[in-house]
Amino acid sequence: MKKISLPEKPLAENKEDFVRSVMLESQTAEIFSKLAQYNLDLIPLKGIWFSKILYSDPSHRHVSDLDILIKAGDFDKADKLLGSLGYVADTKISDRLAFGSIVEKVYRRENSLPVELHNRVASGLAATEFSGDMFKTAIAGEPFNNPHVLLPSFEETLISLVFHFRDHGLRMAEHQSEDVRRLFERFSPDMATSIMLAKKYHCLIALMMLLEVAELPEQALLVEQSIGRSFKKELLTILGAVEKNGVASRLPLQQYRPAERIWRLMLHLFLARDSLKESALSQVEHILYELKTLHKILRSK
Repeated sequence: MKKISLPEKPLAENKEDFVRSVMLESQTAEIFSKLAQYNLDLIPLKGIWFSKILYSDPSHRHVSDLDILIKAGDFDKADKLLGSLGYVADTKISDRLAFGSIVEKVYRRENSLPVELHNRVASGLAATEFSGDMFKTAIAGEPFNNPHVLLPSFEETLISLVFHFRDHGLRMAEHQSEDVRRLFERFSPDMATSIMLAKKYHCLIALMMLLEVAELPEQALLVEQSIGRSFKKELLTILGAVEKNGVASRLPLQQYRPAERIWRLMLHLFLARDSLKESALSQVEHILYELKTLHKILRSK
């Protein structure tokens, strides 16, 4: 397949990211050491992992928080250990993002990056199963060299990004798109294995869309060919268009944030049928709130 050339960003343009990378390194070492003392296994997600393996200098990868996956059964113990390090659970954010609080808890500490502790990579039964399976196959190794810091395969890493992309309504930041491109440039995840995992965990369409948004058309085409005819795929093509940072709605009123937000919420329910039991109520509450907000905006016009 065609190789992708990705130039590194000059360090001088990333002073804030450099400071964040120093904080990331310090906090990661502290938290990982504390959890290891109590024999808690963890999997580093996104920025913690990618800044070390996808970039020649960790400061070249923008990091806004620390994402850590913990086994569901160890979550309460990890919560207390973070508290012993001075981190305080941010209940206001958890309340505001009630849907996100299903799978994560946000912690803050003065002069530190926020920490997001996850009990699974995303909402839904399939994502829950996938998270548990990752702990069975992930292994310890570089660059962390800690027996309790487990690293998934690159194909599993790709699927974890797919679940995150799906839960955010098929949208991701530019640095996240770059992560996907660098993952393929540096490590070439096997597409046959990735497609097999996506089929097993019911996220084929989201995988196809993620690869399109990340501007990896050859890989996206392989996934599309494996899907064949699909009502969901065709409807998504009709109602949405692939843009730089995700799938944009072709529906009216999308210039208003509440309408755009409703589109994202509906997308999630459309693609993640396995998570309806646990997330539908929260999603519906969000949709009703955004509908009321949109109604006020339109009445004021």
